[in-house]
Amino acid sequence: MNLLWCAKSVEEKATLARMPVAIGEDMRGRVIPWATKNGADRYRGAWTTRERRMNHKQHWIQAQRAIGRPIIDLGQDPGRLNYPNPTSRYYGLEVQEAQGYPNYAKQSLPEPERLQLTGGNYH
Repeated sequence: MNLLWCAKSVEEKATLARMPVAIGEDMRGRVIPWATKNGADRYRGAWTTRERRMNHKQHWIQAQRAIGRPIIDLGQDPGRLNYPNPTSRYYGLEVQEAQGYPNYAKQSLPEPERLQLTGGNYH
């Protein structure tokens, strides 16, 4: 669910529209902790088939662009075998949809910070 859809007042919607969204590989270990620490929103998923999830995610990122939310890309997960290339097709879709968007910014998450955010658990 997008927090913006839950907003009750115009002021609350305006505040949420300025809140950045975080994207990247490893939601549990990197994206969610970073978003929580930095006051950002993130994709919260859809419980459906794989293809429908891809479609849902594509529409979600397009909606974030449409309302002008900053998109912060935390990048690929250094713990994955294919690093530094993306291994997640979901993350690949996010990056593809964010390309050319003026409010898109790459922000690599240093590995020590990631380990600190997750309490030292690697995955």
